[in-house]
Amino acid sequence: MTDSAVDTSQRPVDATMAPTPTTPSDAAASEQPADLLPEGARVEVRSTLDQRWSGGFVVVSASSAGYRLQRSSDEVLLPSIVPVQHVRRERKRNTWWM
Repeated sequence: MTDSAVDTSQRPVDATMAPTPTTPSDAAASEQPADLLPEGARVEVRSTLDQRWSGGFVVVSASSAGYRLQRSSDEVLLPSIVPVQHVRRERKRNTWWM
């Protein structure tokens, strides 16, 4: 039986069978839906305490899990990811009469 055995150690690998390499940028792009705010967007965050919106934040990164935000005043990153539903684009103030 050893005469009919096929040596597979030198067989070339078929490209369709090889695993597809993934990079972190590919993974991040697939996690970020098109409707998320872009990096650098000025936003407001809803407080979980009193449900009021507070301005003065900038989007650092976005994913389906939420936003990584930075305070504009001192450029400190917030310690946790803020859920998508608690972030909105910054609105202009005092323009109700226009």
